[in-house]
Amino acid sequence: MRSAHAVTILGLWATALPPLSWGAPVSAPTLRTTLAASWDENWFGSVAVHDLNNDGAMEIIAGRHSVLYVWDNKGKMLWRAPVGESSSSPNDHGSSRQYAAPVVGDLDHDGDGEIAIAYSDKVAVYDHTGMILPGWPQTFPGSAGEIRSIAGVDLDRDNRVEILAVKTSSGPVTVAWDITGKVVPGWPQLKGYAGGNDFGGYNQNIGAADLDGDSRPEVVSTYDICHIGIMHADGAPFPADPAFSSAGPWASSVPMFHRLDLAKQGWGPDGNDRDEFTDSPPCFGDIDGDGLPEVILYSDNERAGEYVNRGNSLWVLNPDMTRVPGFATPPSSGMPLYTGYENNIVQVAPAPAVANLVGDQRPEIVVPSYDGKMRCFSPDGSTLWTYTFDNGAGAFIGASGAVIGDLNADTIPEVVFTTYSVVQNASHLLILDGNGVQLHKTAIAKRGSMSPPVLADIDGDHRVEIIISLKDTLGGGAGGVQIWDLASASDNLLPWPTGRGNNLRNGQGMDAISPSVPTGLIGAATAATAINLTWTASADNVGVTAYRIYRDGSQVGTSATPTYTDTGLTTGTSYSYQVVAVDAAGNVSGFSAAASVVAHDETYTAFSSWVAGNFTAAEQANAAISGLNADPDGCGLSNLARYAFGLPARGRVASPVALTTTGSGANQHLTLTFPRKGYAPDLQYVIQSSPDLVTWTDLQPVPPGYPKTFTFTDSVALGSEPRRFVRLRITQVVPVDNAPRR
Repeated sequence: MRSAHAVTILGLWATALPPLSWGAPVSAPTLRTTLAASWDENWFGSVAVHDLNNDGAMEIIAGRHSVLYVWDNKGKMLWRAPVGESSSSPNDHGSSRQYAAPVVGDLDHDGDGEIAIAYSDKVAVYDHTGMILPGWPQTFPGSAGEIRSIAGVDLDRDNRVEILAVKTSSGPVTVAWDITGKVVPGWPQLKGYAGGNDFGGYNQNIGAADLDGDSRPEVVSTYDICHIGIMHADGAPFPADPAFSSAGPWASSVPMFHRLDLAKQGWGPDGNDRDEFTDSPPCFGDIDGDGLPEVILYSDNERAGEYVNRGNSLWVLNPDMTRVPGFATPPSSGMPLYTGYENNIVQVAPAPAVANLVGDQRPEIVVPSYDGKMRCFSPDGSTLWTYTFDNGAGAFIGASGAVIGDLNADTIPEVVFTTYSVVQNASHLLILDGNGVQLHKTAIAKRGSMSPPVLADIDGDHRVEIIISLKDTLGGGAGGVQIWDLASASDNLLPWPTGRGNNLRNGQGMDAISPSVPTGLIGAATAATAINLTWTASADNVGVTAYRIYRDGSQVGTSATPTYTDTGLTTGTSYSYQVVAVDAAGNVSGFSAAASVVAHDETYTAFSSWVAGNFTAAEQANAAISGLNADPDGCGLSNLARYAFGLPARGRVASPVALTTTGSGANQHLTLTFPRKGYAPDLQYVIQSSPDLVTWTDLQPVPPGYPKTFTFTDSVALGSEPRRFVRLRITQVVPVDNAPRR
């Protein structure tokens, strides 16, 4: 009874706890510096952080208006480039604006970082020094419009990133280029599929994730109409569930009516709630716990035929357009506080952020609404908490998307975002705990920041910094990118360090944790020109997507599993192998320990394995039959000789060694020809000479190798000595254990 009573008391106490801040204290952010820049402004493009030149230090990359900036981790500008021009250009700025965050990483798999940006109707790719790569810039094929959405994803799993883009205006509006600037076969998409509608994307309307578990990414575009595009890596449309047959057959053909019955029948009547995805970036997360991610969207809610924005609605969809339980009817926010476009401040739906805030097995969804509130939705569709960021003073306040990460090393994530406004100095950098309780509200300059912050340890001090890109510059040579310090932060837990800053644009931030180093690498020759490698799989906080295999310091292939067969080798040659692991974010592990392997075609590479493969257990126990020097067939060849010459273990055979002469007259020489093994670490062949068959002198060691038939010609001419004998001596070499003894 005491035990039961104690449990009851504990449960009552736990449910009675007030919603106080979780975990350890989080320090207030303090401004370290504002990075130098010229005139420019920013929209919804977060900065990116990446070690571009592989020197072990992070660089900060920002696209602001018509200039691409790169600073080192101390805030020194390394280079700047007008959009569409290289860093060597004398121009101060370009002629077109950037809207989306840059795509940054080793895009072409050359070992250095690259940067892809979108501006006007073009995409350009820069190397780490600011020079535009050959084949770039590229213009969206077919029609005009502004590219406001760009992503990077390895569509064909060749370790080279393809560039995805969505433009404004009419379709097709979604395209994929390979890293050389060529349009990928099957793209652009989507126009042409029955019922498919794509009328442009206006706010980073693209993302990628493996939605069907086939290890190939799907591409999701959101459009200025009540449809979304879901396409396979090759551009083919994703099929809709048969329930949508009247609207399908493709997922892209299903209209977004709140009522499922209207969506199934196609276009519903005017006056019914439907949603537009004009400004709605997609993201992804396993909301229903089935092991596959769902598509998560925060849309503009309106009534068909009315075109009046009534707020935002949260959609959670399977890729076939069926709705996840809890989201059969999308939950909607209140009416917008602001519907204008004053002074380049726009009411735009930021991408949701997906993270596990409560420590269970399924993630929550955090997203700001037009009505001045940041909301957190549980995976069952209910509202977990609401935080009001609008100050109620009459001036419009909008919010960036949230970024979620651990700011105090207690393994419990916090929520970070910024606000922006049509008026000056009314915006803030905000930090909430996982319950939506405000921890810090720190003023930021001018019109605030529309883009999600970035969390990263940029300077290697083992503390996470917050990097924001302000709407405006501060003037006087002070730019709009700021670094904020957090005294409480650590770098040991970064599950979601950026918002839309990762290449997939998946709303889950950029994974900053590298996989563990592969261990246990071993190799075995499977043929004269092939070697099979196996190793122990690496661990990763998210998951390893590939392994890169290096031979003699150069990459020779990749594998999705911890095994690889290297072919086209030179028989008898020794090769040194190493392996690294790569995760979906492109983080690379350290190199494995090297394994040296010789390519050969030997079935047995040790006398012991030869015995085991040719004698029964009883025979193996009898040294007179299977011993090193035994001759069970009485033909004059020991077991060692049969093994060394590659002869059958059973049956009488002729001598494999041929002794002949070469030359003529006084220039005749003894010649010894014999077969040897291509690979046998335990054998030593030595050719010897003697004048009397008693004293023998080593003439030449002969290692195993190729060609397997070896010919030796004695350097001493016959007749120059009274008597001369030549023989082949074979011995078994037993490796010596030189390990120290205690």
